[in-house]
Amino acid sequence: MAVVADPILGTSSRTSVGVAQMCRNAVAALTAAGRAVVLTMVLSLMAGAVLDWPELLVISAGCAVALVISVVSMSGGAQFDVRRTLHPSRISVGQEAVGVLTIRNLGRRRLRTVRAVDQVGHVAVAMDIPALGVNAQISMPFTVHGATRGVIPVGPLWIGRADPFGLLRRRHAEGEITEVVVHPRTVSAGVAGSGWTKDMDGFTTEDSPLGSVAFHSLRDYQPGDDRRHIHWRSSARAGRPIVRQFVDTRRSTNLVVLDPRPERYESESLAEVAVEIAASVSVAMLGAGQPTLCDLGDGRYALERATAVLDRLAHLQLGPCDDLPTRIAQVLDRQRSATTVLIITGVRTPSTELSTAVAAVLAPTRVVFVMVSHGGLGVVENRANRATMKVSSLEQFQRSWSTHGSARRA
Repeated sequence: MAVVADPILGTSSRTSVGVAQMCRNAVAALTAAGRAVVLTMVLSLMAGAVLDWPELLVISAGCAVALVISVVSMSGGAQFDVRRTLHPSRISVGQEAVGVLTIRNLGRRRLRTVRAVDQVGHVAVAMDIPALGVNAQISMPFTVHGATRGVIPVGPLWIGRADPFGLLRRRHAEGEITEVVVHPRTVSAGVAGSGWTKDMDGFTTEDSPLGSVAFHSLRDYQPGDDRRHIHWRSSARAGRPIVRQFVDTRRSTNLVVLDPRPERYESESLAEVAVEIAASVSVAMLGAGQPTLCDLGDGRYALERATAVLDRLAHLQLGPCDDLPTRIAQVLDRQRSATTVLIITGVRTPSTELSTAVAAVLAPTRVVFVMVSHGGLGVVENRANRATMKVSSLEQFQRSWSTHGSARRA
């Protein structure tokens, strides 16, 4: 048997579905005042019908009219185009990103002032969007403060609407979510020094030990240069001091291992200091052109640029991971030519684990332990190819590292 569709019934069905959806939306958008009006309407209708009081029926009808007006005024929602710009998208702890929120009215009628809430991380920022004419727009500046390391999601913008009587209120999200990446703090740190891998295109240096340098180029004399490096013939021709610049032919390949296990540190703030130390050393080594592999306990071992390492540290969540000997053995399988292994952990790491980690590193690779502790005094203990440094802050690490940790290999 064939079934013939009735266009009239179909239209009626679609209309009833639309009305039902509108009623469901209205119920979901009821405010406390709106629920009170609905309750008053129902009770007045029932009492008026039972007691035969026309006054109660009039009250019920008045409530119904107010609700209908509210529902109609809330239909055909406003149309906004919300755009957000942020600069810069990457900041360090303590810095701020400046943004501009642009809102345009895409509707066919003028919009009155509406209340909006912008989501910035875990903070809801309330604001009033002034009345906008058709196709009019407004731009509002804002700032995002990087108080702690991490990723701050900005948006969406929640725009609220209410009817004239305050019986209905609803909100909807506009605009996309933009992220601000907050990198850990970094300080200027020296590099790990010369390694034992031969590299005729190494980085330039003035203080490399004998037997490890080769002539690179000539350049103008700068205050502090060793006068023994002055090239007198070139200086006589140029009429100004010219010095020889050398290249260190022993390339350093570094491995930075960060322990992200919070139980290894005396407090969460010290764990953050360890993250900042890892960031500072990695940026310094990569900035000096030294191949550096950073193991943050997240299972990634690729050689990266400094920005990529800082992004990883910003996303890093402190938590459980493999012990240090296991991680070092896995990384050395991938990077066998490592000349310096820097291990950053807390003083609660068992000494047996540290000893096993050292045993996984073969000579002549240098191992440097940075132990973060409240009682750290910046003292460095040297034993053959092993050094241990105890620090309590990033600034203390900078002083100790510049003096001892970045000393070049003899």
